[in-house]
Amino acid sequence: MHFAKFPLHVAINISDFEDAFVNLALNARDAMPEGSVLTITTHWRPIAQSPLSVAPALQPGDYVELTVTDTGCGMPPHIVDHIFEPFFTTKEKGKGTGLGLAMVYGFVQRSKGGISVTSEEDSGTTFRLFLPAVGTTVATSVAADTENAVTQVLGGTETILIVDDETELAEVAEGVLSDLGYRTLVAHGGPSAMLHIDGDEPIDLLLSDVIMPGGMSGYELAKQAVAKRPGLKVLMMSGFEGNVIERVDPVASKFPLMTKPYGNDELADRVRQVLDGKTT
Repeated sequence: MHFAKFPLHVAINISDFEDAFVNLALNARDAMPEGSVLTITTHWRPIAQSPLSVAPALQPGDYVELTVTDTGCGMPPHIVDHIFEPFFTTKEKGKGTGLGLAMVYGFVQRSKGGISVTSEEDSGTTFRLFLPAVGTTVATSVAADTENAVTQVLGGTETILIVDDETELAEVAEGVLSDLGYRTLVAHGGPSAMLHIDGDEPIDLLLSDVIMPGGMSGYELAKQAVAKRPGLKVLMMSGFEGNVIERVDPVASKFPLMTKPYGNDELADRVRQVLDGKTT
């Protein structure tokens, strides 16, 4: 254990971090169905040289190490080797999309950090996130990227139907868009979203996740919604880039895609662009 002699800060997107942390906590919960212990710690991890055995891609520097440890069922090595891959999941059909840990991995990469996992069957699992501390060359680069990305956030008064089977993410999107003046409707799957589409209330934009349980993907929902409401604007959301999603659904390129996890400003900007017809 290392203890810094000074306060440590990191330059990260807060919304992305919260989403990543929630995903790690939910995975720990699922690994402990009978209840057990979840331990979360942070400490200073100076890295003098590369590569580091637990996260070989890290550059030398000062990092804040966040560990999330459960005492659950653990995983065998052949599972650990694949847990960050898109759509890989060990959960029953309809109970997991395989996107959560891939989203965590994406957040860490965008933050110029690293992530590692150690697990032992019947003993538990530990995830370690290494985030560059402010003042290091790595963290300064992240801070510069964040500062350069700041733009004026515009709202509106249109009605947006938000569809996401992850309740927490739907609530976040609803809160952000409502604060910007939009009228929001929320559904947690394709069938419930179609109840709004089939109704009489005005809807200007469908904001939908791509991979959802219940037998209807976001793209299938979008196709049916546009057929019933020809003027409806659509913005899709996914934890993966468009080229990956296109392999899942060949009509994916028809609709604009926003990659998860996204920041609040990015959400506001992309919604406004699609409503104004400034993106394809």
